[in-house]
Amino acid sequence: MTHHRRRVPSDEEQQQLRAAVVAAPLLELTEVTDLTAGRILPVTSVGILDEPHIPYIRLTNQALYRLPEVLRPWAQSFIRVHVQGEHPPELPGWVEFGVIHGQAMAALKSGPQRPLAN
Repeated sequence: MTHHRRRVPSDEEQQQLRAAVVAAPLLELTEVTDLTAGRILPVTSVGILDEPHIPYIRLTNQALYRLPEVLRPWAQSFIRVHVQGEHPPELPGWVEFGVIHGQAMAALKSGPQRPLAN
C-alpha cells in the first residue's frame, strides 16, 4: 500500500481556511424522490475544521460549502476511509447530497456524470 505525504498547512493557511469555511454558505439539501435526484456536485475535497468542528466540501471550481451538522458523521467516515482505506474513494468525484425519507444523505456517484472541469 502506498502512502502519500501531505504537506502540513502553515498556521496562516489554517487560519485562512478556517475563515473561508466559517464564511462559506451552508449546503442546502433537496428532497430525493423517485423522480428527482439530490444535488450532485463535483467535490475535490472533504474536510472538518479542528475548531470549531465544521464539516465542509471544496468543489472543483474551488467553491467551499459548509455541510449541515447532520452530515458530519458522513464527512468523518469519508475522511477515515480516505486516510486508512486500501481503496479510498477517488477525488475529484461526483457526490449526491439530499434528504431521503427524512434523513440527510451524501453518496459518491459512480460512473460518468459530466466533465469535472469547470
